[in-house]
Amino acid sequence: MVRFKNRYLLMEMIWKDGKIDKTIDNQQMLFILRDAMLENFGTHGAGSVLSSLQVKYYNPVTSLLIIRCSRDSMREVWCCATLLSSVRHRTVLIRMVHHGGTLTSCQEVAVKYSQQVLKRLSAALQGQAGNAESDIMSLDL
Repeated sequence: MVRFKNRYLLMEMIWKDGKIDKTIDNQQMLFILRDAMLENFGTHGAGSVLSSLQVKYYNPVTSLLIIRCSRDSMREVWCCATLLSSVRHRTVLIRMVHHGGTLTSCQEVAVKYSQQVLKRLSAALQGQAGNAESDIMSLDL
C-alpha cells in the first residue's frame, strides 16, 4: 500500500488596507484558491491539484492560513497563492511563512509567528503610548 504524502503550507495574508474581514472563512478561502488555480493553470492543472487541496485553518485576525495539498502539487499551490493579488476586490499580498510535512509543525510555527507579531505590535504601541504621555504632560492648561 502506498502512503499519500501531504504538505502543509503556512501563509500570511497581508491586506493593503489593514482591515480585518471576518466574513471570510475556510470554505470561502478554498473557493478563492480553486478559482485562482483554474485561472493560472487551467482545467488540467487545477484538476490534478484540487483533489487534495484543503484549507485547514484560516484566522482573519492574525491573517494566517494553513493549506493542505499533495506533495507533488505543493509548488503549484504555492505559486497560485502568491499570485493572488485581490480577494473580494481588496488588495492582498500572500506570503509563505513555512511549509512542512505535518500539520503539527505548521501549527507550532504559526504560534511562534503570532507571538513574534504580538511582541512587535506591543513594542510599537508602548512607544506610541510613551510619546502620547509626554505630549499630554507638556500641555499648558
